[in-house]
Amino acid sequence: SIAMDLSDIRNAPSMYFPTNYTNDTSGTNKLLWQGFYMKEFKLTLPDTWKTGDNPTEIIANNCIIDDQGVTMKIVATNIITFPIGRVSDMSASLDTLDLSILKGSLTDGNAKGKLVLPISKDTITNTLKYTATFAQAAASNSLQIVIVPIGPIDADVFKGKMTLMATSNISASLTDTLKSMSINLNGKFDWGDKDFSVTDTATNTDGASVRKKGIKGIKMEMEFQNVSLTYSRNSVTDASDLNFNPGSWSFASPQKRLANFPVTIKKIYYKSLTKVTPTNTNFKELVRGALMIDIVANLTDDIGGKTTVGAAFAIEQDKGNFFKFAPKFKGVFIEDIEVHADMPAVKIDGKLKMYDNDPVYGDGFLATLGVTFTAVSVQANALVQFGNTTYNNNNQYYRYWRAEADVKFNPGIPFLTGIGFYGFGGGAFYNMDANLVQRTAPEVGFKYAFTPKKSSLGFVVKATIGTLPKFETFNADVALLAQFTTSGGITKIGFTGDFWLAAKLEERVDSKIKGGVVVEYNFTDKIFYMAALLSVNVPPAITTPSPIGFVMNINGTTNKWYFKAGTPTATNTVNIFGINLYSYLMFGNDIPEPTGFTSRFANNYYAATGSYPNNSNVGAGGVGTNTATGKGIATGVGIEFSKNITKDLFTGTCRKWSIGGNVFAGAELNLALMQQTGCIGINGYRASGYLGLYGSIDATISGTSFKSYCDSKSINLFKIKTGAWLTGKFPNPEYVTGALSADIDLFNGLCKVSYSQSFEKGTDCNGTEVVTANAAQEDEAADYKNKLIQSVSPTTQYNFPITSPINVRYALVPNTVFDVAENQGDGTIKNRTFKLVVIRTLEMKNASGAWVAQTTNVQANNVGEYQYYKKPALTTNVSNVQMAAAKVTSVININNGNSILSAGGMIKNTFIVNPLPPPPPPNYPNPTTEPVNTLELNTNYRFTVEATLMEYGMSLSWAPAKTRTGQIVTEKKIKSFSTGPMQVVQNNNAEPIKLNK
Repeated sequence: SIAMDLSDIRNAPSMYFPTNYTNDTSGTNKLLWQGFYMKEFKLTLPDTWKTGDNPTEIIANNCIIDDQGVTMKIVATNIITFPIGRVSDMSASLDTLDLSILKGSLTDGNAKGKLVLPISKDTITNTLKYTATFAQAAASNSLQIVIVPIGPIDADVFKGKMTLMATSNISASLTDTLKSMSINLNGKFDWGDKDFSVTDTATNTDGASVRKKGIKGIKMEMEFQNVSLTYSRNSVTDASDLNFNPGSWSFASPQKRLANFPVTIKKIYYKSLTKVTPTNTNFKELVRGALMIDIVANLTDDIGGKTTVGAAFAIEQDKGNFFKFAPKFKGVFIEDIEVHADMPAVKIDGKLKMYDNDPVYGDGFLATLGVTFTAVSVQANALVQFGNTTYNNNNQYYRYWRAEADVKFNPGIPFLTGIGFYGFGGGAFYNMDANLVQRTAPEVGFKYAFTPKKSSLGFVVKATIGTLPKFETFNADVALLAQFTTSGGITKIGFTGDFWLAAKLEERVDSKIKGGVVVEYNFTDKIFYMAALLSVNVPPAITTPSPIGFVMNINGTTNKWYFKAGTPTATNTVNIFGINLYSYLMFGNDIPEPTGFTSRFANNYYAATGSYPNNSNVGAGGVGTNTATGKGIATGVGIEFSKNITKDLFTGTCRKWSIGGNVFAGAELNLALMQQTGCIGINGYRASGYLGLYGSIDATISGTSFKSYCDSKSINLFKIKTGAWLTGKFPNPEYVTGALSADIDLFNGLCKVSYSQSFEKGTDCNGTEVVTANAAQEDEAADYKNKLIQSVSPTTQYNFPITSPINVRYALVPNTVFDVAENQGDGTIKNRTFKLVVIRTLEMKNASGAWVAQTTNVQANNVGEYQYYKKPALTTNVSNVQMAAAKVTSVININNGNSILSAGGMIKNTFIVNPLPPPPPPNYPNPTTEPVNTLELNTNYRFTVEATLMEYGMSLSWAPAKTRTGQIVTEKKIKSFSTGPMQVVQNNNAEPIKLNK
């Protein structure tokens, strides 16, 4: 029924006013109501509007429209079918919508339908029934979604089955610009022997590579709680964010299997991975990670293994499909597989690393095995690595391998007095490149890491040495590595040594004193490298927070070299009985320039005094042009000390009293030495540097309250802060400038004294850096100018023999690369790489007078000349081709009087009367046969040869070499000659007269 009520005495029949409706306090007020009322309204939309099998139907009950707004109860069914709808950007359907509206405001409502979680693909089999309850707030609308599980769904991000519990829920909120959602899941997860193969293996797992073929035989069923996803999207900034939390997992029965082998799960956790931008611009990757599972397999009571399996996944958002989620399974991977056995007679430790479509190692594996026979004190280790890859080979596959083995034994084999061999080892590698790296803590030293490289091979020889008779006094592992190209050239040779003091073989990693040394020369890059590291951990006497050491590097290609035993930013530090000592020493032409106090000293100075040391006058610290060319030295040393002392005094009625103090002090000295002129110095050398020190001491009495009616108290007895710094230059003349400051605070500020004073003394002499060359400036390119071509024959112009080649002698061998050391005059040596490139042309003058280029060949003779000759035309005369008659040559010379055969081949002697003659002289190689030229008779020729010196420059390419004045080093010679006699032409006779000479 529909009614328009304008009456004050009665209402429409069966009119219903909802609870909390205004004017419903009495019957009289209800009668005074005026407006539009509809008992029930039902609307079925046309079939053309429906999104599913059934049309959308809307039913409204008790609809009131008046001056206060609209009030009604409305129910809609079959609104939006799956997967067209969206609930917080999840694919969904809207089957039923039930709303209560009071005076134009939504008081309550709920919706029912089906949705798909972000972890599943939007298929009908992955839908979950949901009931959403609406709530309206001032700034946003929120809804609470209860999931109604109806069966297992596919968790496509993990490629497994997930059965959810009814306690799973979703909370969401919506404003004009922000949409947010929180999903919390509880239930059971099942990996039921799935196919985990993938085509895309580009996921960077920060470890093992994704296995393209997957892993067979994974069967795991686990319960989980509080697996959550939080999501938000801002429609204005188009910023979306999705976070994944793995929650907690239960590993109870049934039995878990990996590769059909029974295993035990120890831990499940989440690992965030680097996001990848999808190739489709409509998609955006919101999250990429891996569910990591630590697995243990107990083979027997004494033998077990462990590994970690990861399931990588990503969740993308499709901006072209209403921002819906798109889950992607990225594959499984296995971290290193470890095997351990601890039995009475033997101990075994093994590790297996597998590669599957790895960007560097391709497909392959790396296996290591260590065996210790405790009864006979013998330890054996082995390593093997095989694979194939396209790494750095233009997408062409090649195989690589590496194998190593060593054995250690005790007692050792005596070698020198007090020294013996305790082990030997070695190995080889093919199509692999050895790269020097520093060992990671707790190890100290250097080692070689191997990566595939086509056309590279090498070997390594190892030995373990130690003191006799006690191995643990001092022992070391030394190794020699050599690397070659497959063509036979050596590319790298290196020596490494790791040493330990007071450590048994199995306790090396915990040694108190350990270190390593390395010496390497890279022939390809012309780099000499030498370094050493030392770690000491003998508290409280002496410790090194990080290994101390030195490094020397000489780069023959870039002409850079340095020696560094610490730097101003990375000093060598030693702690001795709580006092920190640090230092640096460096020289060369590739060292950092110290520009003042080290940052650690400056920061400590500020902490102690409240101000930074003013080192603006320090300048370059003496490191200038000549220091950068190896004529100077820079060094620094510092000391630090800090101590906190607390002493309990007594306990009062409500406070516990104590006295405490802090002592903080330090000093630093930095020096730089270089050669200069203008100041006397010592033989022209002067030093400059800077010295600083700081100190802080304070004492405080504190009363800590232990009663509620008392507060804690603190009384500063005294605080003294002082600091001083200076910079100077010396000797002859000496100059120093600096400042001193001090602050004293007594009894909580009762007495304060501050002092600050700067000073300057001596003569500030600024010398000029010496740039005089210690050797004459060389110009290797200029030395070859006009000397590249030494001679060209023919030396005659006429009657050149038509069969004689054209001989050219060069100063260098063409197309042969060679290096030359060039003194730069400032103490540095520059290595220049050259080669000689030759261009030659032989031209013949034809009947029309034009020069025509001829094809030539070249051959080098025994005296270093290059012989050029005209290439003959290729002809074949079939009629002259005959089969050669077979010829049998007697092995024994029957013409020799000592022969045992007659001329007819009969044996004429049964013994040899005289000894056989001596063998013929060795068949030494004959001199190179001179090539035969095929010039034409009575013809004019022109031979041009141009030689250019090429240099391999910093651009890693060849270019014409230039002198220091910028001139290109090239030389060109032209020879004109004739194979006929000189022709003389008379004035009255047009015919030339040939003169044979």
